[in-house]
Amino acid sequence: MIFRLPYITALISIALSVTLFFLFEYFSPRDSVLPGEGYAVLAVGEAENDRFIREILEREGIYNVISESSQIIQIYDFGGFRAVQLDNFHNEVAYFDPRDTGFAAKLTDFFVHDGMRFFFIPLEGLAESTAASLNNRLEAIFYGIPFSVSRWEQEPPFLLYFTLFTLGCVFTFIFSRSKRLFFYQLPVLLAMGWGGFSTAILAALLCGIWELLREPLRELLTSSRNEGSALYYAGTGFAGLLERLKPFRKNLFFSFLFLCFIVIFFAFVSFPFLPVITACLFFFFLNFMAFQVEKEKLRESSRVPFIPVLFFPVRTRTFSLFPFLLPFASISLFALSLPLLFPGFSPHHESGVLINPAYFVSAEDHYRHFAFQRSFPYRSLNYPAASSLFYPFYTHGDLRYYLGSDGLIAGRFTPIRPFVELPPFPLEKLIEFLLDYDNRPAARAVGNTMNTVDWISVLIIFTVCAMDIARPRGLPKKKIPVFRDKRIAA
Repeated sequence: MIFRLPYITALISIALSVTLFFLFEYFSPRDSVLPGEGYAVLAVGEAENDRFIREILEREGIYNVISESSQIIQIYDFGGFRAVQLDNFHNEVAYFDPRDTGFAAKLTDFFVHDGMRFFFIPLEGLAESTAASLNNRLEAIFYGIPFSVSRWEQEPPFLLYFTLFTLGCVFTFIFSRSKRLFFYQLPVLLAMGWGGFSTAILAALLCGIWELLREPLRELLTSSRNEGSALYYAGTGFAGLLERLKPFRKNLFFSFLFLCFIVIFFAFVSFPFLPVITACLFFFFLNFMAFQVEKEKLRESSRVPFIPVLFFPVRTRTFSLFPFLLPFASISLFALSLPLLFPGFSPHHESGVLINPAYFVSAEDHYRHFAFQRSFPYRSLNYPAASSLFYPFYTHGDLRYYLGSDGLIAGRFTPIRPFVELPPFPLEKLIEFLLDYDNRPAARAVGNTMNTVDWISVLIIFTVCAMDIARPRGLPKKKIPVFRDKRIAA
């Protein structure tokens, strides 16, 4: 009994859905930071010793950690420049020293604020690619030191979306006009639900194609039983195929548009290619298998369908996208509206303690500080050191005098100042990363109100449903094509 085609198809459907589930689980964009990219943030209490923490990390093979003690401040030292460690800055430079531009204090606040001390761990070359795995490693080396590890892991609430997706599958099955055929697609649709919000739109488009192709494929299947008959209405060969598909021209046209829209949508949302193309292939393969089951049942049936003979053109509905697509369109709209309905809702989370953007340091701060130090010998001390670079230099601060033979000043000259190259901003890569991932959730968050592509997609699906409602119904009581109604027509 289990080797009958319906049972084999059901088992294939389950096997394909399990495969697809793991593909979406592995490739879905739960983490916007790829392994080996970006930084993890280690936060400890403000009172912990910065250098001691760095020594612990280096003993465990975690190098190039960026923290307060790793930073160097360049100051003018009356004849040249001197590098001063940030955590030792005010032991070298007094608070009232005019060379203190305030940059050191701003840089310190970036690493130490709100009662926490922050260390930035480069993920390049690090085996641990998630905050949880890195946290487990650090727990083994930090004895009695409270800490937390955070990564910019933007993970949507997949359980919520999967629940909504399941409801969409259930109601789509209820609204289906051919539940026996659609039944084999359900496991694959459910597996797609683990891919998050975007797969709800993919499911709606695939279901739309399924509904559009259902009647043409069924007509080809049913009519093929009579192809050898002399009274067969369509004839044979390619011309006969076109004749049989003539009532379904709109179906084929709209199914092509739906297929194109799948390609366009996932090109814009940058969803991983492999699970999407696999889902489409599995879906269409199971559609083929479902019709093979229908063909098997037709072959085993003792009733032979009659050949229709048409005496007049018949206009009838060959597809019905409403309310079939309504469930997936509705859950997509609900997911998009969650931030509007609940302002505190965020479809992403960032694990652990994050850095307040108010403490970010810019490259401009760095270059302004160095430019001040370079011009310090030529500045008036009447202006505070922390002031901007636009205060005037000494009126004659860049002049030198030479003495004549009588020992008196004989003239003046302008010396050539030695060129000092501006050092690169050492935190440029880190700050760019923090700025990028501080702004990225607003641009990429699934369900965010500013995600234009998602809104347009859902709007198109609702528009298709609305157009289907407004479409002329033809014969009001005729719900199936005449070619599938194999009763005697004359």
